[in-house]
Amino acid sequence: MLSAQLCKLFVGWLSPNTDEFGLRGHFEAFGSLTECVVMTNPYTNRSRCFGFITFSSVTEADRAMSASPHAVDGTPSPDAEPSGGPA
Repeated sequence: MLSAQLCKLFVGWLSPNTDEFGLRGHFEAFGSLTECVVMTNPYTNRSRCFGFITFSSVTEADRAMSASPHAVDGTPSPDAEPSGGPA
């Protein structure tokens, strides 16, 4: 369970136009993703400008964190950090 939590990263400061395909496309360069989600407002269905990604291994998650800051869809995203929540 602990290693699954270490594989899950929070990604903040996303562009409102970034969708799951853009987020996945950027982070797959660092390893295999088992989960990728951009959080949306349930009433408007618009992006909340953050999301979560889960890598298949801790090594891949560490590789992505070491490459910070990221620019997802051309927008600087300084936050790629462990989610700190349940996996």
